[in-house]
Amino acid sequence: MPAPIPQKMTHHKISSAASSTGIPAAQNTVGTESVLNSGDATDSSCGTPFDNLASLIPSCNKWNLGSPARLAYRTRVKIEKCLQLGKGCYVYVNGVTATTLTQIDNALESYGIRRQVRIMFEPGFSCIIIKCIVGVPHERIRWTFMTEIMDKICEISNHGKDSYHPTGCRRYWGKSGGCNEGDGGLAPAGTRDGEEAWPSIVLEVGDSQRIEALHACAVWWLTESNSQTRMVILINLTKEPVNLRLELWAMVTDPENPGTQSRPRKIPGFKQFFNLNSEGKVINHHEEYQNLVIPYRTIFDVPHDDAINITLSQADLKAWILRLSKGLSWD
Repeated sequence: MPAPIPQKMTHHKISSAASSTGIPAAQNTVGTESVLNSGDATDSSCGTPFDNLASLIPSCNKWNLGSPARLAYRTRVKIEKCLQLGKGCYVYVNGVTATTLTQIDNALESYGIRRQVRIMFEPGFSCIIIKCIVGVPHERIRWTFMTEIMDKICEISNHGKDSYHPTGCRRYWGKSGGCNEGDGGLAPAGTRDGEEAWPSIVLEVGDSQRIEALHACAVWWLTESNSQTRMVILINLTKEPVNLRLELWAMVTDPENPGTQSRPRKIPGFKQFFNLNSEGKVINHHEEYQNLVIPYRTIFDVPHDDAINITLSQADLKAWILRLSKGLSWD
């Protein structure tokens, strides 16, 4: 019997935030022509990140927890099926507490699949959502893109590999009591050296999944980290034809309720997004952002005399996608 979906809680606007720069959430801009693709739009009347994500999961992937060992076995079978289909998926599990979460971690580890999943936990609902990671493309995307950012940091004068800490896919507990695990991230060295320090930027990668699922994850990081995570980079892979959509999420001024100049009201949203195909074609979606730009103080907590923004030009993005595509069948 499918597990029940949790009731809606505090609301976060999603797609409307993207309009703060005049870009609807699903706008494609080529030259001066704008096209709104309604199929890409995000519901702006959503609830919490957890129940937004839960609402996207089909009933066949909604389970009640029997035992941690049984769940680990079913998850392994699900991953094998996802591998056959060539795409990742999400599984919603009801009846999970903080105690059973630890037991689930151990069971997944015993089946050798802990690194193939990411877990979002919502204690208020006693539920988890498991993101199943499958295939080489997902892993290659996350590793190579984080490497691009780290290489750009090392190009800044008086910066190097000792300027940041890769945070990997570790678990972080949010201010509301739940937890989440990203696909990668960076924390600035010197100000966030502890093991529990939050990343200032987080990477989330989707493989043949709805972009709205990644939107929910972006909202979680930006709203649950007490402003410690300042940017979430989303990369969503779609196939037939191959396309990568990159979105850079941050807290932006609410276009519907901007507040005042001295006290602007901020909500999660994005200003920069790009589409890339396997042949190296790059389409940016706002003339103000010809290149992918991460402000220096988004990654680092303190100023530096040599500070410059971390910038991936369209040529950099083209070179990255061509290197990424080499040898991949994208299946």
